[in-house]
Amino acid sequence: MAYNKVWSETIKWIDSHQNKNDFIVLATADHDTGALNLPGGWLPPSLVNVTNSIEYLADWLEEESEGVTGDDLTSLIEGVLADKLALNVTAIDPEHMSLLTEAVTSGSGIAGNLTEIRNVESGLNWGTGGHSSVDVSLYLYPQTDKKLVESVQGLHPNVWLGQWIEKYLGLDLASVKAKLDSDASLRNETMRQEILAGPVISD
Repeated sequence: MAYNKVWSETIKWIDSHQNKNDFIVLATADHDTGALNLPGGWLPPSLVNVTNSIEYLADWLEEESEGVTGDDLTSLIEGVLADKLALNVTAIDPEHMSLLTEAVTSGSGIAGNLTEIRNVESGLNWGTGGHSSVDVSLYLYPQTDKKLVESVQGLHPNVWLGQWIEKYLGLDLASVKAKLDSDASLRNETMRQEILAGPVISD
């Protein structure tokens, strides 16, 4: 959603200029992640009342459950599932609950078990726990130069985009890398902070 908003605002800003071809925007994804699929029964409304990320809740549970056992631990876990992840605790598979309780007790694998329970209840399914091998799209705006458009079409390895930008802008990044490698002073924290505090370039 945030990506779509940024893209929309960028296009509006470019379109507000008389010569749109003074600009070029390339947009793509780093990787396709997770291989999301919806095998049926997807329940997006079940996600509306989720209040925290899985990562946050996993860390919170690990901290708050220290020294807690028995019914008190069960109540703590069920409270997180019901109040923070908007789940109907009585509908959760007992095996999933057991695995989550074990994870909380051991302090290991909490996030994975919370994710599994949340996915099952919302009908989400993932083909992989990491990056998938699916190609990602590359978008170009607003160029009408046919030769330029053709230069970015087709299938490319993930390092190609940076190489294309280097060539298009006439940069020599190899010499920059060599300079950084040979002069440690160029990599120090003071310079990094000076760069971050530099002037903002605006239209």
